[in-house]
Amino acid sequence: LVVISPNDPRAMVQYVRECRELGLPYVYDPSQQIIRLTAGELREGIEGAQVLIVNEYEFGMIENKTGLSLEQAAELAGTVIITRGERGSLIVSGREYHDIPAVRPRTVLDPTGVGDGYRAGILKGMLHGYPWPTAGRLGSLVAAYVLEQYGTQNHFFTLPELVERFRREFGH
Repeated sequence: LVVISPNDPRAMVQYVRECRELGLPYVYDPSQQIIRLTAGELREGIEGAQVLIVNEYEFGMIENKTGLSLEQAAELAGTVIITRGERGSLIVSGREYHDIPAVRPRTVLDPTGVGDGYRAGILKGMLHGYPWPTAGRLGSLVAAYVLEQYGTQNHFFTLPELVERFRREFGH
């Protein structure tokens, strides 16, 4: 699974083409480069992606630039994930909509890297074959851990701690 994240726009376009040529599934996360990618380049990146993942603001930019609605983007990509801050996230896969709740952090120290933490949880869930509601909740939980610490790489938890907190937040 290849993750195509914000990078030089020419490189991002090339990565999409290479993934297609090699038959590699990819997650498309254009975020900060949406402004620099053309509508056609964005559409090409979305089409064929296993997952498009962006925040609400970024999806609005994609809609304005490409004219694609959420439903159309979900038809082009296998799944669209839109993060919504404290309101959690929305995962649209095929015709299924999953409203994923945010995990209330114990404390809010630093929002830097929260989106990356969410994506890490999503990717872990995908790699384990979890259904979207579970993968999304895992992403929300990892995002909360990131919010609770200063810095982008200072959060830490053990698997038993993660499982216990997941069950406390979401049930079994």
